[in-house]
Amino acid sequence: MGKVTKKILGATRGKVGDVVFRKFRQANVDSAYQPTPFNPKTEAQQLQRGIFAAMSSLARGMSPAINKGMAFAAKGTMLSPRNLFVRTNKSCFTSSTPGLVSISYPELELALGGRNHCSFSSPSFDNPLEVEANWSVWDTTADNNNKVVIVVYCPDSNEVILSAAVNLSADTASLTVPSRWNGLKVHVWGLEFAAADDPDNNIVKGQPFASVYIGTGNIG
Repeated sequence: MGKVTKKILGATRGKVGDVVFRKFRQANVDSAYQPTPFNPKTEAQQLQRGIFAAMSSLARGMSPAINKGMAFAAKGTMLSPRNLFVRTNKSCFTSSTPGLVSISYPELELALGGRNHCSFSSPSFDNPLEVEANWSVWDTTADNNNKVVIVVYCPDSNEVILSAAVNLSADTASLTVPSRWNGLKVHVWGLEFAAADDPDNNIVKGQPFASVYIGTGNIG
């Protein structure tokens, strides 16, 4: 894939000869036209297609969390937040049988950044249709106004819910999930965002720290 920089071709779209021009994010790109695409159906290829389909499906279902956690890292690149999420987490998807893909949820990264400032306890599911997360701040120099958001994902429905942002100093956050999730398994992450610029550490307001996998459980 090439990047078009000449003004005479900058607005070109579609097929010109054996070259296809299109707009991709903020750039104009070109690629070779494939009149007879090679379409192998080997087991290895089917495994890869299954993994790609699973990655795309998960990225679509988790897009509200991905757009919040990956937007900063994707800014200024040719990647969308969802593209960056897939690229970052492709090793978390494995398959040895066509149509069956395993996902290592604890290894998934929803935000890229430096180490966050809190340690999370296992999530609580004591109250019906509610997920609660608690944490303690390990770094006493952290800005207590940093914002923490809890992310809850349900694989069976391929849906995600985000909590309202609370201050780091709150030490707890909870959210209510849809009634259709009752009895279903969910996975929970914590996201922390900078509340103010911190030039000494190259941090700007709104920048995320690395996401944290908190745990899993069943909605009661």
